[in-house]
Amino acid sequence: MPITGRNFIYRIEFIPVMKKHILIATLITVVFFLITAAAPVSASPDFTRLPGCDTGMEEDLAGGRFVSPAYPVGCYNPVEPSAETAEKPAPKPAAVKDSHKKKSLASRGPAWSSKLIRTAMRFLGTPYSWGGTGGGGFDCSGFVMRIFAKHGINLEHDALCQFNQGKKVPKDQLSPGDAVFFSTYAYGPSHVGIYIGGGKFIHSSSSYGVRIDSLSQPYYQNSYVGARRY
Repeated sequence: MPITGRNFIYRIEFIPVMKKHILIATLITVVFFLITAAAPVSASPDFTRLPGCDTGMEEDLAGGRFVSPAYPVGCYNPVEPSAETAEKPAPKPAAVKDSHKKKSLASRGPAWSSKLIRTAMRFLGTPYSWGGTGGGGFDCSGFVMRIFAKHGINLEHDALCQFNQGKKVPKDQLSPGDAVFFSTYAYGPSHVGIYIGGGKFIHSSSSYGVRIDSLSQPYYQNSYVGARRY
């Protein structure tokens, strides 16, 4: 378009308007960037890595292992809750049906199981102690680890790790000496005890120490997640 006197004046007048629009757009961008940069970022939960834990836990319940969304893949040790916060069980994981037919699992025999149970009974009344494996007290996984260690079976000092060891046992095939697991204060296996027969198990309760309870009690019935045989 040829430059005439009229459109020349229009172009001269249009330049300040464009500068004003560019300035406003720039200010909006700067303000948005400052607001975004100042927004708080939620911190990820603090987990303590347990030495020697198996990190190959990609299988699900159907494969005999549990991967909890509450923890990263691997064995981690969360903070133990108080008795007050542990009253209400965490949501129970959805049941996963096995694609294979049920097969009877061989137990270690009544003689071995009786010795294991007698060893566990000797600690009845021992107080609960977070991280404890004896002496001053036990936590749940420390108690199970100590009892099995006395009979030649080495387990990790963590309920989730212990759940990922051994063979999966259907509830209707429980045998004395099996480890039983519960979802208490966290999603997935967070509490463990030893089945002693007759629908009962011995464990280190955070409220009462080492004691015997029944699997049919509503609290443990609702929070039960599975069993393992070592």
